[in-house]
Amino acid sequence: MIKATVKDFMGCSSAEIVADKVALLLGLNGQGKTSSLLPISAALRGGVPLGLQKTKAGMLVKTGAGVSSIVLENDTSKVSVTWPKCERRAEGADAPEASDIAVGAIKFPFMPDKDKVELLRGLLKCEPKKEDLFSALQSKGLSEKVCEIVWHSIEVEGWDASLDRAKEKGRSLKSQWALNAGEAYGEKKGANWFPVGWENDLEGLSAEALETEITTARAELEFKIANQAVSEDELARLQEIASKIEELRAAHNSAVEAFNQKGLELKNAQDARKKLPELPRYDLVCPHCGKPVAYENGKLVEVKQTISDDERAEMEQKILDADNAVSKATRELSTSKTEVALAEQKVKEAEKASEEYLAKKDKTVSQVEVDEAREAVRKSEARRDAFNKYHEGVRIHNNIIENQKIIDVLDPEGIRRESLQKGLDNFNGDLEALCRVACWQNVTVDGDMSVNYAGRPIVLCSESEKFRAFVTLQCLIADLDGSSAVVIDAADILDSKSRAGLFKLLASQDYCSFVGMTVSRPDKVPSLQKLGIGRKYWVESGICEEIYNG
Repeated sequence: MIKATVKDFMGCSSAEIVADKVALLLGLNGQGKTSSLLPISAALRGGVPLGLQKTKAGMLVKTGAGVSSIVLENDTSKVSVTWPKCERRAEGADAPEASDIAVGAIKFPFMPDKDKVELLRGLLKCEPKKEDLFSALQSKGLSEKVCEIVWHSIEVEGWDASLDRAKEKGRSLKSQWALNAGEAYGEKKGANWFPVGWENDLEGLSAEALETEITTARAELEFKIANQAVSEDELARLQEIASKIEELRAAHNSAVEAFNQKGLELKNAQDARKKLPELPRYDLVCPHCGKPVAYENGKLVEVKQTISDDERAEMEQKILDADNAVSKATRELSTSKTEVALAEQKVKEAEKASEEYLAKKDKTVSQVEVDEAREAVRKSEARRDAFNKYHEGVRIHNNIIENQKIIDVLDPEGIRRESLQKGLDNFNGDLEALCRVACWQNVTVDGDMSVNYAGRPIVLCSESEKFRAFVTLQCLIADLDGSSAVVIDAADILDSKSRAGLFKLLASQDYCSFVGMTVSRPDKVPSLQKLGIGRKYWVESGICEEIYNG
């Protein structure tokens, strides 16, 4: 049982409606039936009725009233909503709630197909099981290890996220293939692709054999380079240099002797200089007498000279001549040392030329042979590279194919569609059972999510047939999603027979129903109390009151 109390909502001034099973609101057009049902829907589902923004919720308050409200109560809990604040409060663990479909805010046939699929998967709990996934993947040749990895991903991230990951991996693999091949990937191309430089005999070779081939070719090239013949002019040049070895050695020996002589001359000059005495030094001369002086204890003191000025001048000249002799001998020794080094270098160059001449005079490998050996190395390396590119391309292609098999299985049109179809069969069976209760033609949902009534697409049906399809789906989905109630308006589109079927259908459900119907007089509809399925209410001038008789 749900009791709804509405105040000052749009065209409804007041309504107190109790749905033991079915609460039927009757009245003429424009009297407030819909205004009584809309707040019930809003309280059940949350949100603002009619898709209005919260800033415009003041439009829902009856003219002249400051606030509108509804309270929904069951035996243990209640929900209240006020406008224009749009405040919804729920009290108790079992407060009345319902889905958008249950309250008629969304009609299943008008939902996008993708949303229909997701809704039914959740309601019917028909996601594939682990054994279904393994069977599907293994039927495509995938190993149990791969199956375990995919199932773990599904458990952690879900089906759609795992599918997105597999698609991203596919894009990455195709990029890797393109980078390896130097061209865009295609499945047929990947299955029959060979790189530039591929030779048929590579098919039966191994990477080790190709590396051995390269090693052999490089060794042959090194041998031919080492034994490459030189030109006659080069041999003549080397021979001419080598022929001067003895002459250059003699020049080197002469340079060494001259160096030793210069060393002796330097020693004699240094010895001669050492024999000369050191003259006393002074730095100052008295400005008055011209005699040398020095500072001692802050005073100028005359320096006593032991030799005459002439003797000093003579000795200074000897010292100067001796120093000059040492400097000259030093320079001549340095020059002689450089001449020895140059002579030694020329000897070494001649000895090296002699060695090269002897090593090369009998070699016969031509430049053409060296170039051929170098080309053999390049070709063997190209064969190795082509071999590696081919097998890398095959590896990536196989991974792409395997990954695509995973994508196909994870895709909504894969085993999920198969599982959904099984659940859909049960769903259609439940729809058929409801239609039997209501004495209506069958409502069915096809695998492509199209809705049919009496075997015809709903778009080709009359408005009353569409209404029956809407209500049947609404009732079943409300039952599956655990809604506390359904809200159905404009039931007057049905004829009397179909209305009786509607009441019978609603009475058979565990949830409560709020139904609006336009009639000219209350007695146009049988008493629901007498039928034991609910209560009737008459709505007039915004006032909703229960009808106890008639």
